[in-house]
Amino acid sequence: MSQQVDANLVELARKWLDKMMPYRRVDLALSSLDVCNTALMFLRFLLNYGCEPIGLSKDGDLYLRCGNKLAKLVIYYIISHCYGKIKDVVDKIPTLTEDEEYKLVDMRPYGRVRFIGSGIFLSMFGNEPVYLGVLEGTPLYLNGVEIYSSYTGNRQYAIEIVLSTKSKQGEMEPVVGVEYALEENNVVRTIVSASETYVTWEWETEKGNQLLAMLNEKSYIIDNLLGEVAGIFVEGFRAIIVAMLY
Repeated sequence: MSQQVDANLVELARKWLDKMMPYRRVDLALSSLDVCNTALMFLRFLLNYGCEPIGLSKDGDLYLRCGNKLAKLVIYYIISHCYGKIKDVVDKIPTLTEDEEYKLVDMRPYGRVRFIGSGIFLSMFGNEPVYLGVLEGTPLYLNGVEIYSSYTGNRQYAIEIVLSTKSKQGEMEPVVGVEYALEENNVVRTIVSASETYVTWEWETEKGNQLLAMLNEKSYIIDNLLGEVAGIFVEGFRAIIVAMLY
């Protein structure tokens, strides 16, 4: 498979993985602490930042409005671990039905930072769906992109881009993920099926090149999504560091 067909994406992955590396190192240090405390500090930062809670999903995802952007903070582990500490916040927020949550997101692509050590999973959503094109008769949309940092397993530090299609029920169904992982200072690309429905698609063929070309044309949108979520994540992460130092 040609390396040049996704040259913009490789460059983008290198840029963001390098840019977030200092925070990954701090995140590793925070992994020995109680994630409840770090995640709660981040939640307080978002509220002080001006983000207003909208509702809580049945899975424990907190949706907020930050300016003209929709945000999501995954807090299910906080609810089960230290619910009492956020009771005053959570009790004032309505619980969303599945339909309400679907209408809220409504095909908007996300940019996400998911750092396992500190337990901070933050998503910022774009305002409009991003259509990529048709592959094998299937219309594809950009579902989202995330910077992922963990410390166990094979996939430890990577950027993953997920593509979806609209199901017969009108919901977004993941089709395929393209991962750019940092391994021994090299960016390594992997394409994997994200749904059993499309597991028979062979990506190490011309089809894979077509997929990468679609994404490569929208690399500026992917870059913007990462920029929006990384900007607010870094501010919040720095606030946590300052709070812990003093």
